[in-house]
Formats: sequence, C-alpha cells, structure tokens
Amino acid sequence: MEDPQVAKLVKEFPQLFGLSLEVKMKLTVQCLKDLGIEDAQVAKVLAKHPQLLGLSLEENLKPTVQWLKDLGMEDPQVARVLEKHPQLLGHSLEDKVKPTVLWLKDLGMEDPQVAKVLTKFPELLSLSLEENLKPKAQTLRGGGFSDSQLVRSLSSFPNLLGYSAQRLDHRMTTLEAQGALTVATLQRAMPWTDGKFASWCAASSLVDDGCTMAEAYLSSLGFSEAQIFTVKSGYGRSFNPDVDNRIKPLLRWLSDLGFTSLQAYKVIVTAPTILLVSLERVLKPIVRWLKDLGMEGPQVAKVLAKHPQLLGLSLKEHLKPIVQLLKDLGMEDPQVAKVFTKFPQLLVLGLEGNLKPIVQWLKDLGMEDPQV
Repeated sequence: MEDPQVAKLVKEFPQLFGLSLEVKMKLTVQCLKDLGIEDAQVAKVLAKHPQLLGLSLEENLKPTVQWLKDLGMEDPQVARVLEKHPQLLGHSLEDKVKPTVLWLKDLGMEDPQVAKVLTKFPELLSLSLEENLKPKAQTLRGGGFSDSQLVRSLSSFPNLLGYSAQRLDHRMTTLEAQGALTVATLQRAMPWTDGKFASWCAASSLVDDGCTMAEAYLSSLGFSEAQIFTVKSGYGRSFNPDVDNRIKPLLRWLSDLGFTSLQAYKVIVTAPTILLVSLERVLKPIVRWLKDLGMEGPQVAKVLAKHPQLLGLSLKEHLKPIVQLLKDLGMEDPQVAKVFTKFPQLLVLGLEGNLKPIVQWLKDLGMEDPQV
C-alpha cells in the first residue's frame, strides 16, 4: 500500500492498532491469498473495507468462503466476489446472506445460476431483502414479467436490482407507455443517463410516426427538419443508415478528432454521403494520410470542418495525385501540409480541370517550378 492508502485505512478503521498482527491480521490476509488474491488486490480489498481485518476468521471469513464454494464457486470466483464486495464477509450468513439466496431460489434459480449472479453482482447480498429486493421484484411483476423472466433477466443482468426503485419504476412506466417494455429494452435502458433515455424515447416516438430510425436519431440530437431534409436529399438513396453501426461510430470518431458536437453535425449536413463511406477503409486512412504529411490533430480537424467533402474523395485517385503535383514542383511534405492548412479548398478542386491548367499557365508565363 502507498502512504495515502494506509492513511485512509487508519482513518476509517483506527481499531486495527488494537489487533494482533501475528494472530489476527496476517492470518486474515493469508486467508485471502489462499483464494488466489494477489498482494495488490489484497491491498485494494482492505482499502475498500478495512473493517475486514477485525472480523473473526473462524466465525466470519472461513464460513462465508466455504458457503460460497458450496454454491458451486471455484476459488477464482470466490476471489472475484470478495475483490468486488469485501463487505460481504461482514454480513451474517444466517440473518442476511442465506435468506437472500433462498429468495433467489424461490424465484426458480438453481445453485449455478445463483453463483453466476453473485459473481457478477455480489453487492446484491448487501441490499435489504424486505425493503429493496422484494419490492423491486414486485414492480417487475406488475410490469408483466413472470418469475421465469425475472430469473433470466437477473442471470444476465443482476445489476437490475441495484438501481433505485424510482429509476426502475420510471424506466418501466415510460417504456410501457411506448409499448416497448421488454426484458431486453429494460436491461438496455437502466444504465443510461436520464438524458440518453429521453433521447432514445423521443427517437422511438418519431419512428412510430413514420420516420426511419436514422431520421429519429438525428432529430433527437437536435437536427432541425430542414437539416434532416438536406441530409436526406444529399444522401442519394432511401435514407436509413444504421444508427449504431454507422452514425454513432462516425460521430464518436469526429469527437475524438477534436470536433465539437455542432461541428460534427455540420459535417453530416454538408456532406451526407459521408454516411455511405466506410469509417475503417476510407475515412480513417484519409486522416492518417493528412497527419503523415505533417499536419497536427487540430489542423486536420480545422481542414475537415471547413471542407468535410474531402472525406468522400478517393485517396488514391484524387488526393494523392494533388499532393504529387505539388511535390513535382519541389515542395516537401511540411510545405504541402502548410498549403492545405491555409487553403484546404485545394483538396476538393479538380486536378485536370483546375490545378494542372493553372500550373501550366504560370509556367507559360515564364515561371520555373520553384517560383510556381
């Protein structure tokens, strides 16, 4: 442990100075190590719950560990449970832990399912059975979930019962009003922030009104009807790009490049065909190429924000030939990058129809390549 961790531990559990180092603390730590918990993880466990050092080895630690094993857990699973939630070792097996597990079994869970649930979300054992778990289960039943559905849901997403009753009720009521209350949608919606959930609900409502999911999603982001019309018109086909696999990854990538949300939205409005282009095979290689020329990240973002159309141009057939034209005049990569930063429109001009004729005209005036 580092000094700050030791200080925090002492602050939270000063009673440790009254414990025997040899008879109490070292044996407790050894019990954890015997499960396969490494020194670094032991330190984290003690930092989370220093009161662990004061628990009885024979009355708390060993019986709880053995009970977890009796559920079917192997040592690595027991270790993960204790690393996540060492407070479990301070709970009464008879009054707290076993009644909760019995309740899970009454729902229809077998020991292997219980072990899986507790490995994923051991904090469940710290929740009140009467004031927390049972009322939430009743709320889920009121939404039409059977006990068998509860078992399947908790087996895959036990954190469901860890959210507040108000959050659970709000999510369920809203989803039910939209006719979208299922185990899958509830599990998906529970971790979302209120803002994201509201946006998703708005998008779903728009879809019900006849919009595609893509239109609904853009609307939920704040795109105006006029902007959405512009995007649809410029897209060139029935507008329904995949939201999760096309639009969201594009927006995340633009954000990573340094674009603000408004700048990223402008890219889509200005160059909607970008939604037809592969992020991995086309867009990212263009950005890497610009950086290889010597442009810094902010410069790249600035160029693309001004002229997002260049992301739809062919690297091999359009962009690289333009650079080669400049290099044939004697420019080095840094000079080329500087030219593009000053005048990014150059990258979207036609090579044969604009650039080459102008260069040739300047030469015809008597200029040498370096002067051009």
